[in-house]
Amino acid sequence: MADGVLVASATGSTAYSMSAGGPIVMPDGKVLIIVPVAPHNLNIRPLVVPDDSIIEVSFTTR
Repeated sequence: MADGVLVASATGSTAYSMSAGGPIVMPDGKVLIIVPVAPHNLNIRPLVVPDDSIIEVSFTTR
């Protein structure tokens, strides 16, 4: 649960991802970074996954 989610490439890790609390990744890294924006729980953490992963994002409202 968070106010939003950010999916960034390694190139975007130093701008958008870092400003939301995500990691910095070397620009030649073959990864994607998934960062929750304003998470509602401290257990919700950024993820680093291989860039060939299939990422499915869905949302629900109360």
